[in-house]
Amino acid sequence: MNLWIRSQDKKELRPNPNLGIERLESNYYIVDRYSFDKEIILAKYATEERALEVLDEIQELLEPVHVIDLSKKEGIAGANILYEMPEE
Repeated sequence: MNLWIRSQDKKELRPNPNLGIERLESNYYIVDRYSFDKEIILAKYATEERALEVLDEIQELLEPVHVIDLSKKEGIAGANILYEMPEE
């Protein structure tokens, strides 16, 4: 499955983005971290909560998600896999 994201200003169309949220001053930005030290701003929001809501919407597009046991190193060919980082 391929995911494409278009920026709020309509000037960027990014394939399979590596999305994250960055805070700058009082705004929160959804960015595509396409390399270790480079990122493109895709959207700007006034609150972190709204930025997280948008990421949740994108995640829902990728479902259904198949849960696998990574310790067994088994998976489902062609499936999307979502791993959420655990709390501390």
